[in-house]
Amino acid sequence: MELKQLKYFYDVLRFHSFTAAARHNHVSQSSVSQKIKALETEMGVSLINRNGRDFTATAAGTKLYEYANAIISASDQAVKDVRKAAAGQELPHFVIGVIASTTAWEPVAAAQIFFQRHPQSDIAVLYGTSQQLQRALLNHTIDIAFTDRSTRFADYFQTRTMLRSYVGVETAQHVLATLPSNTLMPPLEEVSASALTDVPCILPPTSMLPSVATPPSGIAAASGQSIREDASLPDPSDVGNYQSAGAISTAWAAATAAMQTHQLADGTNALVQAADAEDVSTPDGLYDRLRPQPTRAMARSAMSLELRETLGLASPVIYAATGSQAHALAAIGRGFMVRESRKPIAPHGSIIRTVPLVDKNGPVTHEYLLAALKSDALEAADEYWQILGQLIADTTTA
Repeated sequence: MELKQLKYFYDVLRFHSFTAAARHNHVSQSSVSQKIKALETEMGVSLINRNGRDFTATAAGTKLYEYANAIISASDQAVKDVRKAAAGQELPHFVIGVIASTTAWEPVAAAQIFFQRHPQSDIAVLYGTSQQLQRALLNHTIDIAFTDRSTRFADYFQTRTMLRSYVGVETAQHVLATLPSNTLMPPLEEVSASALTDVPCILPPTSMLPSVATPPSGIAAASGQSIREDASLPDPSDVGNYQSAGAISTAWAAATAAMQTHQLADGTNALVQAADAEDVSTPDGLYDRLRPQPTRAMARSAMSLELRETLGLASPVIYAATGSQAHALAAIGRGFMVRESRKPIAPHGSIIRTVPLVDKNGPVTHEYLLAALKSDALEAADEYWQILGQLIADTTTA
């Protein structure tokens, strides 16, 4: 069995595409097909069930995929270690992925604390959508990911729930009063996603998302040190430098998009932020790369997926120009905002009211987790998990 055969087979299943696997390995699609057929002949089993242009992995193929992941990971790590040894470098290498839409400061602070404990380590933090982070784990671009369940993780991932936040809806009281009652309580007390189907969801600008989290004053940073760029990441010249480990301070991205009016369902207009020029659906473009700071398109894509897949909201989405405008639009009944709290949300407010979002199982929660490949057992990942878990426990119970 050749490592190249295994790599082609692994990439075909990972991308679920012969074309994408060929492009990723810079070979023709026929070369990929021939290598996989040769692998099947050598092993004497069918690895892929082919049905026209579609295909699925057989039971044998699924098992080989798990082994391939471990073998390729070990091979890649061996190459890195040998190169480091040749260069006289023995720096522990650890890359953390963080979902672009999170406002939690703890994932970055935990990385800073890890760096304080291991000042000679080679550590980086990158942002992406949940799909990007999952692909990056499979590609071994990152070692561990702080993400949510808007993307399903297969059995070969190890996941640990780190944080659950309660989800609420903020809007004008008169909007809630007109909604259908789909739960045991009236909409002024709680509301379901189905009742909000025709009500626009107002998202604040992604510039409200901190590119570097702001921790409590008790969290100190390692001054004079830096989180270094990993030369093995794709397009390192394009992603720029990583954040300084001594710069855990508030950093807001500039809102540069043009303004435009958006007609709402009731026929009125609201001033909203124009859509980004970046095509967030382009698999091979800018969107497909992790970033040292979350881009607007990346954060919007992550938030849209969370609304649909995690919270079950099918509402139309509009983007406010500023955070204050988002609240103002909600206050005058032009839509609703999604609010998250680490404690259960009690209904409150008379003009602008916040109520819990519920489903058939009770209050809706947004679950955040750490994910890593089971085959990648890293001491650094375990230590990071312990630091992050303790930080979240300290702040949640405060």
